[in-house]
Amino acid sequence: MAVRHCVWGVLGLFLCSRVVAHSEVRLKTSEVALVLEARSDGPCVKELLVPGQAPWMNRAVEQLPDHAEVTGHTVPLKWKLVPKEAIQGDHRVAFVYESDYPYLRLTWEWDARAPFGPLEHQIRIENLGHSDIWLPFLDSYQFDFAVTHNAALRHFYVEKGAGTPSPVGTHDVSLGPGYSWEGTSSTYAHPGEGEEREIIPWFVVQRVNASRDGWYVGIEFSGRTRLAIRREGESIKGVAGLNSSPGPFRTRIPSGDAFETPQIFLGGFRGGPDGAGNILRRWVRKVLTNPLTWKNPDYPLLVNNSWGSGI
Repeated sequence: MAVRHCVWGVLGLFLCSRVVAHSEVRLKTSEVALVLEARSDGPCVKELLVPGQAPWMNRAVEQLPDHAEVTGHTVPLKWKLVPKEAIQGDHRVAFVYESDYPYLRLTWEWDARAPFGPLEHQIRIENLGHSDIWLPFLDSYQFDFAVTHNAALRHFYVEKGAGTPSPVGTHDVSLGPGYSWEGTSSTYAHPGEGEEREIIPWFVVQRVNASRDGWYVGIEFSGRTRLAIRREGESIKGVAGLNSSPGPFRTRIPSGDAFETPQIFLGGFRGGPDGAGNILRRWVRKVLTNPLTWKNPDYPLLVNNSWGSGI
């Protein structure tokens, strides 16, 4: 059953540098543009661009599954780029990779469902063979943005409500060298004693400058998910997708069926978290909500919530 719900200058020498590029294309909205690259060893988000600001250069080539289990045996996966299957339009980009044995097709896709706001991403793996297969854990999105040692950055995220609030519900903290964080989300939001509170599955990375520009990533899935980020030397690394704990984690794909990673969204902004929130509020209404709901004259309903202050 399908699950629905890659600094600049010298550092640029290392960006997605393992093999020669096969295809490069740009997908954009009014607030963000992504330079996407199809490589023989995997696809890559090469650059994230916010208009008028310095680019965010990404070094992470997507790590595709390296093995599968077929009829009780573990076999290596050798993915091959299939250029003729690529889709490169104004609103959608998809790169396709295939494995001969087991016979699998992987589609790495980005979509712009509105002319503004973030871009959405998902990975789909189809089992085209005659036997069921098992795949190892796969993140929805992996990143490794290059930064200078002295770059001043901030990390913004928000805890869920329910239960007894923590002293701080809205976190706006320094993302300095050595910083490491992981946030999880699930259907429920009642942490056990000593456990961290769950988060709304979304966070912001912001430069400390006059424009307060940056990027954000979120997950469009209500099940068990995680977001992680850490700063090591001249990079900010992290992932977004399913929560693999407790493991071990495997995914079964029956013959003729497919697995889809939870869809994520990735966007850019100026004006700090407020700027990001103003973009997302409009985008969520346009893209994620039911248009029939907005025809109800009593909607949106008024809700009084003091959680943002941790009261």
